[in-house]
Amino acid sequence: MKKSGFAAIAGVLGVLGVGLVLWQRVQAGRRAQEEQQLIGRNVPSAPEFRRLLRRDLGLFFRQSTGLPVAVEPELLRREPVLTQVRYPRYYLWVRLLSHKKLLDEGVAVADAVSRTHFVVASYSSRSSLSRDPRSLDALVPEAVRPAVRAHLK
Repeated sequence: MKKSGFAAIAGVLGVLGVGLVLWQRVQAGRRAQEEQQLIGRNVPSAPEFRRLLRRDLGLFFRQSTGLPVAVEPELLRREPVLTQVRYPRYYLWVRLLSHKKLLDEGVAVADAVSRTHFVVASYSSRSSLSRDPRSLDALVPEAVRPAVRAHLK
């Protein structure tokens, strides 16, 4: 009789375990769906993406440097990272040019907003990253760091 009591408890625990696994899968599916919706609401269409990114990076750097600059952005990761800010975030290596001369280059972090524009959240120059390599840890997620380090070589 004791064995059947233990068997019943083990059976209940097994059912609860299966239920928990199923619940976790449903939650993961909901999170993935919410993330895709967030990306769809904020990331510009493919034809507009590069144009808007160049426009908004150019505006940011013209305002911060006071110089007429052209920007050459390179995505360090194709897919955006979703942050607590709740906007899709892109990590870029950006070259700043004035009259076809390189002024600066470094890592820019930009958020896609409402499919209409990007907001530059931060920029760290190559020289500042070279002086303080540990600052990279606070700037970009681990998955992006190898791409940044390749540019710093």
